[in-house]
Amino acid sequence: MDGLEKTQKFFRLFLLPGVTHCGGGDGPDTIDWLAAIQAWVEDGVAPDQIIAARFDTLRINVLRTRPICPYPQVAVYKGTGDTVIVPKLA
Repeated sequence: MDGLEKTQKFFRLFLLPGVTHCGGGDGPDTIDWLAAIQAWVEDGVAPDQIIAARFDTLRINVLRTRPICPYPQVAVYKGTGDTVIVPKLA
């Protein structure tokens, strides 16, 4: 595809750490994919990161969030700051 920079103009891969292969796991797994795709296609704003959320078992309260970056980037927690950013979910 002639390199990462050119490929990321039309394709980005977002991996979800802590989420098992077909769902489940302890990692944040709720993402507003549609909003990210819509902003990219309709407004030309490609996602540099997307916020993923992990909810409680009743899916009411956000337990934690994390930024999800396009491969090969990886978000790393530095050990300080709040682990919950309330995401805007449609």
